[in-house]
Amino acid sequence: MKKILLLSLLVITAFTTSRAQIVGGQLADLLDPKRISSIWDDVDLKEIEGSPYLYNYWGNGQIENTTGGIFKDIPLKYDAFNDQVMFKTKKGDSIIVNKEMVKRFTVTAENGGSSATFETFAIDGELRYMQNLYDGNLKLLYRKTKRFRKGKLYNGYNTKRIQDTFIDDYAYFIIDKQGNAQEVRLSRSGLIKAFPKQKSHIKAFLKEKRIKGNNPSEAIQVLKHLEDKV
Repeated sequence: MKKILLLSLLVITAFTTSRAQIVGGQLADLLDPKRISSIWDDVDLKEIEGSPYLYNYWGNGQIENTTGGIFKDIPLKYDAFNDQVMFKTKKGDSIIVNKEMVKRFTVTAENGGSSATFETFAIDGELRYMQNLYDGNLKLLYRKTKRFRKGKLYNGYNTKRIQDTFIDDYAYFIIDKQGNAQEVRLSRSGLIKAFPKQKSHIKAFLKEKRIKGNNPSEAIQVLKHLEDKV
């Protein structure tokens, strides 16, 4: 794995991709020149099954910073294992963006495919990139993650090696009106655990709607129902 130093603001400005559209700021404003960050080397990834990235290629992206600056049409990758977004300069360098400066970013799949938008939220005192599935007084957030499983070598009649692997994972979080976040399992019991004082309301609503609350669409219905009750 190679290391890359986030370059100084003056140097980075010269590296900005030529087709980027920048509104209300400079791309250099997104960077942390004091930070040294890990970036996966292509050689490393050849030895690992799966990928640490949301998309295993540079997607067309947009970043909005915390001061209102918008940076359009820049090559972005989201590293879901390290929870960091990076952009590619016209020289081919991979530069990690300072998470404290990001309000939201969007990455679009190849050939005009689907796009994924992530916002920055403070969860347990740590900034994380999350997808905001429901944005009312209550919020439902989705976090796409990757776990790393170390390969093993088994000896028996035949020597067999299980390869190092990135495994897709995910988590859901609810943020209440006071801004407190908690992880939640999408199920009847999970929603009741998140709102124990609303147990009777949740059970009655699920029964009335004939739903279980075990997917984002049904969980959002429950949150809408609870908006004026919590």
